[in-house]
Amino acid sequence: MKTIAFAGAFSLCFLFSAITARPIFDITGKNDEGESELVLDVDGKELLTNETYFVRSSTGGGLSLAFGGRSPKDVVQEPLPWQIGFPLKFTPVDNMDVVYESTDLYIKFTPTPFLNSVWGFRFDPWFRGSLLTTGVDEAIFRLVKADGKFYKIVVCSSSCEALGVSYFDIFARRWLSRGGEPLYVQFVKAYP
Repeated sequence: MKTIAFAGAFSLCFLFSAITARPIFDITGKNDEGESELVLDVDGKELLTNETYFVRSSTGGGLSLAFGGRSPKDVVQEPLPWQIGFPLKFTPVDNMDVVYESTDLYIKFTPTPFLNSVWGFRFDPWFRGSLLTTGVDEAIFRLVKADGKFYKIVVCSSSCEALGVSYFDIFARRWLSRGGEPLYVQFVKAYP
């Protein structure tokens, strides 16, 4: 009898916490009033689409291309915090001047020696999954608020998944893919 009462009380507590809990990250990008939130850089200023930004991670360095690797157009995270990587430009699909949370957008490196530096994915047979790369069909991304001043880069096709670290190479660079260990980032204006 005590077991049934305990199970019932536990079930009610679990149900209450499931109803009132907030998700780990909200891909809608809306505040409590239903309005879209602006994406902010480390200085608290809105991300502008005509500016370039470096990505600063909560762990490791910036994002760059995997020169010298098996595929030099793949996107990697540098291992050391002072390695700032390449500047990025964010282009919303609907051509806005500022970037809002959870707005569909394209991301590309600028400038790069490659003509097509827009981010996309390629299947890698060794990794057995989709790695983040450039020079292929572009993918649609969203910037979603995570903890504090950090954001997650989310890729959305049929469903949304956070961009994550999939594996390390011999140079300690982190290769990025759909899923994996989540990558938490901030944005630093490249040329203030």
